Amino acid sequence: MGPLARIGAVGAGRVVFITGKGGVGKTTITAALGLASAAAGNRTLVVETAADGSLAGLFHLSKLDSKPRRIDEHLAAVAVDPQHLVRDYFSRLLKLPFLANRLLESASFRALTNAAPGIAEFLLLEHLSTWVDASFWHRRQRFDLVFVDGPATGHMRKLLRVPRQMLNLVIAGPLRHSALHLEALLTNPERCLVVPVSVAEELAVEETLETWAVLRQELLLPVGRPILNRVFPRRFSRSEVQKIVEQEDGGPLFEAARYAVAMQQESERHARTLRRGTGKAPALVPEFFSGIPGAEELCRCGRQLLEELFAEAGWLSAPRTKKSHAN
Repeated sequence: MGPLARIGAVGAGRVVFITGKGGVGKTTITAALGLASAAAGNRTLVVETAADGSLAGLFHLSKLDSKPRRIDEHLAAVAVDPQHLVRDYFSRLLKLPFLANRLLESASFRALTNAAPGIAEFLLLEHLSTWVDASFWHRRQRFDLVFVDGPATGHMRKLLRVPRQMLNLVIAGPLRHSALHLEALLTNPERCLVVPVSVAEELAVEETLETWAVLRQELLLPVGRPILNRVFPRRFSRSEVQKIVEQEDGGPLFEAARYAVAMQQESERHARTLRRGTGKAPALVPEFFSGIPGAEELCRCGRQLLEELFAEAGWLSAPRTKKSHAN
């Protein structure tokens, strides 16, 4: 495989949302994609939305800051807390610190923000957009690619539905303008991609197919091919599999081989289910048997995923060809 091409320019950055049922490896996939993108020379940001610090751990950091932190030349990482964004937004709106503190600490304000549909999610999306939008007025650094380690599928559907809900609620003003902008970003296949991640388990695959239908058919969002994570590799030929299955007693080694064969066949079965349900062959990520993967292993995995996901989305720049010079 040749070197990964840089993404084609669209005049602004792109955002990729990684989602899936809890425990399917979304964070590992996000880190792998981010490392591979940065290795290809793209200005890349990975975003942590959970509070557990698992994304930071993959970069050997205790935690990530609320502002992008440089990991290497082309890679930065940041942690985003939606509730903190709500507090920050109203603090800036009210301007007077003593008045803002009184409001933010009141039970009425907490009840209002909890009851109001999508305030935290709306501000999260607006915050993300500032890292990919090309604007003279934005002081934040703009990135070519922003990979969001998103919440589990139910919360992700709620997050991505918010701009449309805002448009149904607000008929004019700056809030509607922001909602229109976010809806245009999320539905633009040249700038946004949602990538569902699953593992070879019944519940995870069913939830992935349900999420796929909501994202594509209800929200009309650009959804990439699903990723099937922790796939057992094919280690034996057909004839060897037949002998392993038919061997009644072969000791611990045969037991381990039978287990590997069963898990590999289970992965293939779920891959077929995903393909039938989405019309796309899932991108397969092998099981990391050595435990937590290192940066080199993650980058190699992410490189293959980027090639598969971005080639299908049309995001890879065309390879450069040398011009011939007439004598």
